[in-house]
Amino acid sequence: MLGVRRQVPVAFHGTGAGDGELAWGQRAIWQAMHWLGDGNHFFNLARTITVPAGRGMAEVCAALRQVVERTEGLRTRFPGYPDDPRQQLHPEGTLDLVVHEVAQAADVDSAAEELARRLRGQVFRHEQEWPLRVGVVCRQDVPARLVLVISHLCVDGAALRQLCGDIAAALAAGGLGGADQAEPDGSATGPLALAQAESDPAGQARSTAAMRHWRSALTATSHSIFDFPTVTPDDPRFAGLTLESAALAVAAEHIAGRLRVTSSSVLLTAIAALLGHYTAHDQVTLQIIAANRQPELRATVAPLAQNGMFTTSVAGSPFDAAVRKVLRSSLDCFRHSAYDPRDLAALLEQVRVQRGAHPDREAFFNDARPDGRWSALPQLDPTPENLSRLREDTRLAVTDRYERLGIKSFWAVHPMADRAVLHLQVDTAYVPVATALLLMRGVEEIVVRAVHEPLILADLEGLTGVRPVRREEGWSRTAAGWAHVPSVAALVAGCPRLAASAVFADGGEAGPLVAYAVLAEPGLTVEDLHAELCAAVGERTDAVTPGHYVLCDSAPPPGSPLGDWQRQPVLAAGSGRPPQ
Repeated sequence: MLGVRRQVPVAFHGTGAGDGELAWGQRAIWQAMHWLGDGNHFFNLARTITVPAGRGMAEVCAALRQVVERTEGLRTRFPGYPDDPRQQLHPEGTLDLVVHEVAQAADVDSAAEELARRLRGQVFRHEQEWPLRVGVVCRQDVPARLVLVISHLCVDGAALRQLCGDIAAALAAGGLGGADQAEPDGSATGPLALAQAESDPAGQARSTAAMRHWRSALTATSHSIFDFPTVTPDDPRFAGLTLESAALAVAAEHIAGRLRVTSSSVLLTAIAALLGHYTAHDQVTLQIIAANRQPELRATVAPLAQNGMFTTSVAGSPFDAAVRKVLRSSLDCFRHSAYDPRDLAALLEQVRVQRGAHPDREAFFNDARPDGRWSALPQLDPTPENLSRLREDTRLAVTDRYERLGIKSFWAVHPMADRAVLHLQVDTAYVPVATALLLMRGVEEIVVRAVHEPLILADLEGLTGVRPVRREEGWSRTAAGWAHVPSVAALVAGCPRLAASAVFADGGEAGPLVAYAVLAEPGLTVEDLHAELCAAVGERTDAVTPGHYVLCDSAPPPGSPLGDWQRQPVLAAGSGRPPQ
C-alpha cells in the first residue's frame, strides 16, 4: 500500500545540554524494556495526526522542528543502553522524516496504518537514535497524515497526549507559532532536571516512604496470588482479550455517581473480587499503574508513570462497601507510587530472602483513560431493561497473542468515549483463555447487577461461572503463601551440598515446612543452605524455601517419618533468614 518513499532531514537547534542518571519513570520503563530484550518494540507507542488542510511539507517540518527544539526528551540519547543507560541531552541534531506518496485518497489511512506498523516494529537503538520516528503520508505532494512512533523511554501515556497536542497545535499554526510560544520544558520539568530533583533529600525521603508502604504490603500478603497448580499453556503462551460494553460503562458511571467515587474504583472492585475468588485468596495484591503527574509536572514530556502496590480484601463484602474500601486503598497506593526503582529492587531482594519466596508482582490494573471518564455514553436511565438491551451489543473476543510478556494478569481500561473497553492479557499457564473469558464477562455481570441489587461479593462462581482454582493433596499453606511440598522437597534434595534430606509440611514445634538435611561436605551453614535454596526457587510460584532447617549428623533410611529425623543428632538449626 505504501507508495514512493523519500527522506527529508529536519535539522533542529534547541537549548540546553548535559547528561545524568535516568529519572525514576525512565528507569522503571527501561527495566521492563531490558527484560524483553529484542522484543521491546512491544513498548513503542504509535500515533497518527491528521495534517490540517493547506499545510505543506515546509509547515510540517517547521512544526516538528519547533516541538523537538522545546522538548528535551526528544533531543535525548541514552549512552550505555541497553545495559546501563544514562540520559544525554543534545542541543541540536537532525531528525529524518520518512515521506511516502500514495496515488488515491482512499489509500491515505491504510498507508498511515502500515507505516505506523513498520516504524513501531523496530527496536530503538537508544544509544545512537533519537527516541522519535516520524513519517508523512502524502497525496500529490500534499501531507495528509503525520505518523509518530515514540519510545516509551521518552513518554508515558499522559506525556504522549501532551506531545501529540503540542504537534497538532504547531501544525494548526502552520509552523509559525503555537507550540513555540510556550516555555521549553527544560527549565524545571525536563527529564534531566527531574532526575536531579529526585536525587535530592526530599526526593529520597519520598522514595523511602514509598518503600515502607511496599514492605508492609509485600510482607502481609502471599508471595503470589498465583500460588496454585498451572496448566499446559497455549502457544503462543500469552493471550489478550478485549471486552467492549456500553452497559458496563453506564453501570459503572451510575454506581460511581451514587457513591461519589470514581468509575475506576468500581471496575477495580469487581476485578479484585474476581481475582481473589479465582485464585482462592481473601487478600488480593495488584500493581496499579500510577500517572504520578503532580500539577507542576502535568505538561512534562517524560515517562512519570510507575507501578504502585495495591492490596485489598473484599470477599464477602457488600459491593458498595467494597468500592469505598478499594478507593481508600487505591489512594494509599497512589500516594506511594513514585520511588527510585533501585530502592524497590533492593527491597524485593530483602523480602525474597526473608520470606524464602519470590515476591511475584505480575498482576496489574491500568486505567488509561485521560480523565477517568467516558464522554459520550448513551443517555438513558440505567434500568434493568435498558442495561439488558445494552448488553446485547457487548463484544468479547481474543484479540492478540504474544510469546513472552512479564505478566500473569494485566487488566487495562482503554480510552473510548461511548463504551467501556476492557482489555485483559493473561499467561495461559495460570489463567486459561476459557477462564479469562468468564472473568471478563464476570466484571460486566457484577457491575451491572450492582446497579439495582444489594450485591454481596460471595458465591461468585454461581454469579459468573468462574471456578476457583483447586490445590490438591501435597499443597500446604506456609508463612509465605501456598507451596507444593513435593516440589519443595525436590528442590532441597537437588542441592548438591546435601547427602540426604526430607521436608515435612508439619514440622511439629519447628512449625510448617521444615527441612531436615545431612551435609555432603562440612562447613555448610543454615544460612548458606537457605541462600542456595532461595536461588533455586527463583521466580516459581509453586515453591518456597522451608521455614526452618535442621542439619543432622546422620540420616534415617529414605522415606522415614518425621519422628525418626527428630531423633538424629543435630549439628545446627534455624530459619536461615537474617534477623529482622
